[in-house]
Amino acid sequence: MYLVLGAMNEEIAAYRDVFHVISEEDWNGFPIYRMRYRSLDLVVAKSGVGKVLAAMVCQHLLEVYTPQAVIFTGIGGALNPSYDIGDLVVSRDCMQHDLDATALGIPRGKVPFTPYHVLEADPCLRAFMQGFTPSWGRVWEGRVLTGDQFVAGAQRGRMAYLIEELGGDVVEMEGASVGLVCTVNRTPFLLLRIISDRADGNAPSDFAAFLGRASSHLAEALVFLLDRLGERGE
Repeated sequence: MYLVLGAMNEEIAAYRDVFHVISEEDWNGFPIYRMRYRSLDLVVAKSGVGKVLAAMVCQHLLEVYTPQAVIFTGIGGALNPSYDIGDLVVSRDCMQHDLDATALGIPRGKVPFTPYHVLEADPCLRAFMQGFTPSWGRVWEGRVLTGDQFVAGAQRGRMAYLIEELGGDVVEMEGASVGLVCTVNRTPFLLLRIISDRADGNAPSDFAAFLGRASSHLAEALVFLLDRLGERGE
């Protein structure tokens, strides 16, 4: 069984059309769907926006369902100037960009007094995404940075450390918190992010329409990954 998370209803909406919905429940205001795709069982849930809610929902669902892996999907802002709106980024690794204990001599992004810093996505899941060549955009592998703020394109120039110090390619608000929960629980994870706005500040004029397309594209990417997992009996 695989756990699929998205921060907003709009980011997981297309999954209800693509996968067979078995049941729906509510946990403290967060919708949770039991789904099936071919031979694979899925739990799809909304995590809410931000690190705390995403970590809370992820931990709860890990304890209830003990999934084989967690896949977090959604949109993110480009830091890498090569990335364009609509491209898909597969996480190589991730970290929290707003965790700052540098005054204690601890590197930015490292959880103090723990080994948790740069969190590596599962290499098998990353490998399964190789060969995905959609018609709607390019596919990249990169570092995802997570923080509890919406970093608009204009702000990124004032946050040069995101690239220069942390080597980030994408910035968003949930991925590394889910990655940390999964790492602590020894559960494989992968982040899939559709680029919503570029490093130069260029963004879609109709964001609601873009979200709908992004959800459909994420569903296509997820189907590709699940097909690969199913072929190998994962």
